[in-house]
Amino acid sequence: MILVVDTEERVVRFNTACNTTTGYDFAEFQGSTKWQDLVPADEKDGVRRVNDRLRSGEDHIQHENHWLHRDGSMRLISWAIRC
Repeated sequence: MILVVDTEERVVRFNTACNTTTGYDFAEFQGSTKWQDLVPADEKDGVRRVNDRLRSGEDHIQHENHWLHRDGSMRLISWAIRC
């Protein structure tokens, strides 16, 4: 899966694998921060901490959390960020 966000956390790219994993289309997220709604409430702090680490200058971070599918089910994803 490829999800690319800008420095304001707005979606720039959301590939077909993201569409399949979430049940949503790129057009529903393009230019917005709505991707954050895919993260369950109890896991949002962990994702925020990753974003804070990026802003502090870390250039390689790995993390694991769930994403919510349109149908309400959850998908566990393991992801890495390299700047």
